[in-house]
Amino acid sequence: DYDSAILALNNLIQNFPQSTILDKVYYQLGLIYFKKREYKLALEEVEYLLKKYPNSSYFNKALLYKAVILFNLRDYNAAFKVVENLKDLPYAHFLLAQIYIQERKYDLAHQEYNWLKENLREPQLLPYLYLQIGELEFDRENWDKALVNFQNAIQVANTSDVKEEAIYWLAWCYYKKGDVRKALVEFKKLDEALNFWEQSKFYSASILKQEKDYQKAIELLQEVIKNGKEFKRLAILSLGDVYWELKEMNKAIDIYRKLERAPYDVISAEASFKIGEILESQGEHPQAILQYLKIASLYSSEIPFVSRAKIRCARLLEKEGKISEALKIYHQLAQEEGEEAIYAREKIRELKTGRR
Repeated sequence: DYDSAILALNNLIQNFPQSTILDKVYYQLGLIYFKKREYKLALEEVEYLLKKYPNSSYFNKALLYKAVILFNLRDYNAAFKVVENLKDLPYAHFLLAQIYIQERKYDLAHQEYNWLKENLREPQLLPYLYLQIGELEFDRENWDKALVNFQNAIQVANTSDVKEEAIYWLAWCYYKKGDVRKALVEFKKLDEALNFWEQSKFYSASILKQEKDYQKAIELLQEVIKNGKEFKRLAILSLGDVYWELKEMNKAIDIYRKLERAPYDVISAEASFKIGEILESQGEHPQAILQYLKIASLYSSEIPFVSRAKIRCARLLEKEGKISEALKIYHQLAQEEGEEAIYAREKIRELKTGRR
């Protein structure tokens, strides 16, 4: 209950301004904001602690936490400057390795992990070491090496969160190695997982869809839609795709329609675009045109489906003989950047030449 905790800690600061534990309070506030992913607020609390209590027993912890927060804010240079002076702390080497990975300096990341292999004295950190090495090898597409490290992490993990994450990545290793059956077995182990059940069911459904096992894919996606959070909307989109592959077009459209509401983001735009594609494939050109125009009016031009919808709309207008209307859309697109703009310029020349 983060909000209640924040309120209680702020009450402590206001009511006991001379308390000897205020440094701990600011540290805890930073930690709570971090857990809420409110990184800028977390940084404010930690920086206040560092400035106000330079002799605090929490000083080095707070300094390290500052680096972690900066890392999550993607300010890798600033995070590096803070953490490079804390190399006596094992976690500093974990963080340095992560910074190097973000900068694609994989050999330097390996150096940090090798240091940890030789110098790590805290057994509780060993699962995290195996987990991070596994993720590095996975990013480098060394599936066998990644698999071994994830297995090691599972074996020595004494907390469920590390074990769940390692199982999740182990499943992906098997999938990348082409062993779909083992991948599904590992994902299945996460059915009751606190942190990874949504991902496991969603990606299991994706694999089953590829394997043409549509009924099982539908069942898993419906579970995510019913109880999920982060992956709920993606599951709705994927369920629509399943019914499209099953040629149940009306059902697919009904499912995609559920996403045509705020937030009007890339997932909503993709659903709207797919409705347009289905209508177009069924020869319902007037309805498809209206659908594509709706995308152009509702969504930000930065979303890639918008320019694609405009192209589709203009092509259909051409087919319907509405050349002047098609040209208006092509002229709009021609002012933009990218492949669609190049195509629009070519079409303008083509149509104008044809009309002469």
